[in-house]
Amino acid sequence: LKGLILRPLSAHRLPPTIPEEQGWIAREKLLGIVGRGRNTQIELAQHWGLTYPGPGGGCLLTMQDYSRRLSELLK
Repeated sequence: LKGLILRPLSAHRLPPTIPEEQGWIAREKLLGIVGRGRNTQIELAQHWGLTYPGPGGGCLLTMQDYSRRLSELLK
């Protein structure tokens, strides 16, 4: 699967994939979203009439206390 997995929301932040290089997918139609902000995703969902659950508080691994405890548990 190496080189075949495409992340359409952040493609412009990553090296081109085989589907893009082969012209199977138009890279210029892909996005370059980066960061934790959800405004672009929310706008896309509204544009396409999609419903979605409210955005959560983020990944637990970014919380220092939780991450430290998990790290200790995995050791």
